[in-house]
Amino acid sequence: MKKVMDLIGDQEIKETMGRVWDNLDRTKRMKDERVNPADNKIRASQIRKLAEDGLKTRIEKDSSGIALILAGGGAKASYQVGACKVLMEHAADRLPADITGIAGTSAGALNAALLAGAGIEVMLQQWECIEEEGMNGTDGFFGPSEENDRYLEKLIRRSGVVSGITMDSPLTVVTAFDYNKAYPMDFILNTMSDEEKVNCLLASAAVPVAFRQRDIRGVKYIDGGIPVFGSNVPIAPMYYLGYRRFIVIHCASRREAAGLSGLGVLGIGLNREEYFNGASFVHLYPRRDMGGLVGGTINFNHEFIVDNIAAGCEDMYAALDEFGIFSEEVGAYDEVHVVDGERCRTYAEVLRNL
Repeated sequence: MKKVMDLIGDQEIKETMGRVWDNLDRTKRMKDERVNPADNKIRASQIRKLAEDGLKTRIEKDSSGIALILAGGGAKASYQVGACKVLMEHAADRLPADITGIAGTSAGALNAALLAGAGIEVMLQQWECIEEEGMNGTDGFFGPSEENDRYLEKLIRRSGVVSGITMDSPLTVVTAFDYNKAYPMDFILNTMSDEEKVNCLLASAAVPVAFRQRDIRGVKYIDGGIPVFGSNVPIAPMYYLGYRRFIVIHCASRREAAGLSGLGVLGIGLNREEYFNGASFVHLYPRRDMGGLVGGTINFNHEFIVDNIAAGCEDMYAALDEFGIFSEEVGAYDEVHVVDGERCRTYAEVLRNL
């Protein structure tokens, strides 16, 4: 690597490459040194402890409702806006219970906050007014400047979600990644101060290199969906809180998800058939290819975002009939999953059918 760096004349490119290398090296060391077989128990106890902070009675009641899970995906998360718009318009007619909890990671966390704290119309407006140059800055998305970091913070603050998420709002959970302990941690925004809410949202979306890590109560956090170790689809915290009915909106097509599942990128224990015993799910995947990193995740072009919103609307309309599973009996050791119209009994079967 040093020889390659010596050949680079441009100082800004050299600094960017150095930052990328440092983060890759950090990730490798986390993988080599990670000795935490009980991380799921740690995560479960952590979210339950947070729930005891004035929310225990409420969660016991709310967890009988439905949890909405919003996966991370950068600009591809604009797909969730269209899907959520149709969902909110038809929820009363199609769902046997209210959506009482929303959880998200990275861009999905931002969407969760927008939906819970401001509503679908503000969520739609915020995505439609994103400026591509604001997210990319003068040095590109992964450039050495922090312009995109400041721009994202400005978007969060001006949206009004921070003051909108209160004890009366739907339970709002976001996932970030503990930089030192190397496992995902979850935060309930409803009980936090406004500044802590901003910090948690920025931490959950803090893609290494592109955004700076965030300090939350003395601990450093980065993007909650970091590959291999993260939790890009945060079903787990809501399951630990007692929820057993889930609507999951992904940002990757089924084909993309099949390629990522072997890496553990989904971060929800997909290899364990018993992981979500007694739960029922409707999984919504984009039916079209959403593009890779450059063409999708960091593509904040207005036309791309508008097309994604329209695709989300179309796909959710097609999925509305699947919500009938939430009225069915689910056995104590049984699961029901509907993935784009196909029924599966376990997550292992979900994977085989991706």
